[in-house]
Amino acid sequence: MAVGPNTSKKIGFGVLLSIVVIVTVMSAFDWKKCCKCDRKQIYHKHILKETEEVLETTLREAAKNDLTERITLKINQDTWDTCFDVASDMIRNSCKPKLVQQPEPQQDRQPEQ
Repeated sequence: MAVGPNTSKKIGFGVLLSIVVIVTVMSAFDWKKCCKCDRKQIYHKHILKETEEVLETTLREAAKNDLTERITLKINQDTWDTCFDVASDMIRNSCKPKLVQQPEPQQDRQPEQ
């Protein structure tokens, strides 16, 4: 079944009109502002993702340092056979993490003249 010239013209004008309406609606909104919101959301999402990773690493290091310190203390006190109970004692006593302050990196400073 062949489409007549009037039907084809109506379809063409309909498509053209819908394109014009879409472009008009898009230009009515400030799309740049929306992109800035998306940039902030992406940044905030990365912050949350990195927070989990940094927190896990920091707590792992604190637990490792605390365990090492307590086990070394037991060995030095000649009670090394109780070293295997250090972790369960820490959990039972609900000890809080101790953060070891790392020295800040020294910046190369030029002598004042």
